[in-house]
Amino acid sequence: TRDTIKKILRYSYFARLLRKFQQQIIFLLSDQSDGNNKYFIIDKDDLTNQNIKMQTYAAILMLKDFADKINSRIFFFIIPNKQLASQNQCCDSDALAFDFFNFTESNNLNLIDLPKAFGRYSDQSKLFFEKDIHLTAEGHLLTAEVISQELRLKKN
Repeated sequence: TRDTIKKILRYSYFARLLRKFQQQIIFLLSDQSDGNNKYFIIDKDDLTNQNIKMQTYAAILMLKDFADKINSRIFFFIIPNKQLASQNQCCDSDALAFDFFNFTESNNLNLIDLPKAFGRYSDQSKLFFEKDIHLTAEGHLLTAEVISQELRLKKN
């Protein structure tokens, strides 16, 4: 099944679009511009978190507009805060997750609410590896279950 998924993604126009979009953002934030590009961010180190967040939200809205134009649906989710999960405190005090939830609500985006699911999990510390920010097999399983459940509910 892994090979089948790779083949689907390899020939998926949407996956290509996402990769192209990712590459454009990387270029725009890099120092590879000659300085004449009106979209080039001159000093990326001076960007505030708020500016980065607004740029991310603008990109998400562009993706939503594109999905609407091709009569498709797109779903968004945010991975919960590992630090809060490691303390079994996910995700009521996660400001980023709360802000993203409000953003998706106010812009009528399809949200898969992973922080809510992680918050209900009995031992949240088992969802992330101790040494890095990646999800464990248990974390991936929970994520997959929540995503597939939401997609089934919103299949209409």
